[in-house]
Amino acid sequence: MSSQATATKSLIQEFNNLFATKKFHESARLAAPGATWWMSGLKENNPMAGLHTFEERLKQIESVPKSVMNWDNFEVDILELVVDETGEKAVVEAAVQIKEEDGEYRYKNQVIFLIEVKEGKIQRVKEYLDYAPIAKYIKEKEAK
Repeated sequence: MSSQATATKSLIQEFNNLFATKKFHESARLAAPGATWWMSGLKENNPMAGLHTFEERLKQIESVPKSVMNWDNFEVDILELVVDETGEKAVVEAAVQIKEEDGEYRYKNQVIFLIEVKEGKIQRVKEYLDYAPIAKYIKEKEAK
């Protein structure tokens, strides 16, 4: 593995660690000015779908009410991380879940991220997720 690929792998692991510890906004320092974050889906089904700046996406994440998505109990783990030899492209498979107060996991999902890195900064994130588990989780939370 090239030194650039190793550096990219470390950058992505740091990015994941910031999310795992709910330090969403701190991850902004890992992104280049003007970096973008696209999320799959249709806006009518997923209000966060589409292309946004990295900063806008972080604000969206932080603005989700705790009653809808309890970030305190949010867990994210990298299942697989593949970086190309140049260190400019990475594919991440992550498991995300939320543990409820009763200890049960009512939201579980797997997400694929394509991440572009240049000069040690995240340039672009493309996030592919199945929105159905999120919609089901939110519907159940709202019904309570």
